[in-house]
Amino acid sequence: MIIKTTIYWNTNDSGLIDRIRQHFGISAGITINGETVAEVDEKQLDELKEYERQGFIQLRYKNK
Repeated sequence: MIIKTTIYWNTNDSGLIDRIRQHFGISAGITINGETVAEVDEKQLDELKEYERQGFIQLRYKNK
C-alpha cells in the first residue's frame, strides 16, 4: 500500500537529505516551510520512522 506523507527536514545537512532522498526515491525540492511530499510503501515508512526517532526528520500526515 502506498502512503502519502510529508517530510519536514529537521536537519540542514544537505548531504544527509540527498542520501535519504536517493534511498527512498523522493524527488528534490523543499517548500518554503521546509517540507517535501513523498509517496512511500509501508516498509519505507518504517525506515523513515527510524530517521524520525533519530531527529533528522518529522513525518506529517496531511489530508488534502
